[in-house]
Amino acid sequence: VTAQHDMRRMVNAVFCGIALAGSVAAGLAGWGAGRRIEEAQAAQKRFFENMSHELKTPLAAIGGYAEGIEAGILDTHLATSRIIRTTERMHGIVDEIMDLSRLEAGVVTLDREQVDVGEFVQDCLMPFEDIARRRDLAVELDLAEGTFEVDADLFAHALENVCSNAFRHAGTLVRISYDGATLKVANDGDIPDEHDVGHLFERFHTSAQRAGGTGIGLALTKEIAELHGFSVTASIVGDMLQVTFGLI
Repeated sequence: VTAQHDMRRMVNAVFCGIALAGSVAAGLAGWGAGRRIEEAQAAQKRFFENMSHELKTPLAAIGGYAEGIEAGILDTHLATSRIIRTTERMHGIVDEIMDLSRLEAGVVTLDREQVDVGEFVQDCLMPFEDIARRRDLAVELDLAEGTFEVDADLFAHALENVCSNAFRHAGTLVRISYDGATLKVANDGDIPDEHDVGHLFERFHTSAQRAGGTGIGLALTKEIAELHGFSVTASIVGDMLQVTFGLI
C-alpha cells in the first residue's frame, strides 16, 4: 500500500510539474508575443512619424511658394518651377514608401532573367553620366565576365539607389567592381562614421555627414536585394565607403 501511495504521489508530482512547466512556457510565449506586438506597433508608429516629417517639409515649402505668389513677393515663374521640383520630390518619396510597403507585405513577384553583369551595370550608370561630367568624377569599372538571375527592373532600382548615393557624395572617385561573386560600389569623399555605416539600410536613417536624403532608398535596396537572395552590406575600406551585394 505504501509503495502504491508513493507511486501515486510521484505521478501526481510529475503531472503537476508538467502542468507548471506548460503554464510557464505559455506565459513566456504570451510575454514574447506581447513584446513582438509592442515592438511592431512602436516600429509602425516611428514609420508614420518619420514619413509625416519627410512629407511636411516639402509641403511647407510648397505652401511658402504659393503664399509668396499670392502676396506678390515672389516671381511667378521662379516659384512655379520650385513648386514643380518640390512636388516631384514628394512623388519620389511616396513612390519609395509604397514600393517598400509592397515588398514588406510580400506581394511583389520577381520576373527573373539572366542578365550580363557588365551590360547591366553600365546601363544603370547611364543616368549618372551628367553628374560625373559636371563634378569631374572619375568612374573606375572592374567587371569580371558573368551573369546573374534577377528581376532586371527591380534590381536596377536597388543598384541605382546605391549609385545615386555614391555619385552624390563622392569627392573624386566612384569605383564599381564585380569579381564573379560580389558586386561592389565604392566612393571617396563624404564618408559616414562607423556608427552611421551600421545603420545605412534602416528606413529614414540619415547622417549628419550625408544630409539631403530621406533614408528610404537604401532601406528599399536592402529589401530588393534580400528578395533576390542577396545580402547587402556597407563598410569603410581605406578612405572609401563600399556597398557590397553578395549571395546569401
